[in-house]
Amino acid sequence: LRQTGDRWEENGVRYHLALAYYRQGRLERAAELAAETHRIGVELGDRLAAGDNLFTWARASLGLMPAEPLWQE
Repeated sequence: LRQTGDRWEENGVRYHLALAYYRQGRLERAAELAAETHRIGVELGDRLAAGDNLFTWARASLGLMPAEPLWQE
């Protein structure tokens, strides 16, 4: 998806991957991926990627994440 330039779809896949890692109990990887996808969403102006990933990031990090992204959204 990155090669075709469809970053919105790529972010959608990344969102689902983070949820899959979360459900597998791979919390660190889930939190990393959700945080990275949030950052990419903000950079691209993809509000869905920026906002939706906060839920996974917060859950996977057990709430230990910076407050700034939450306030930003």
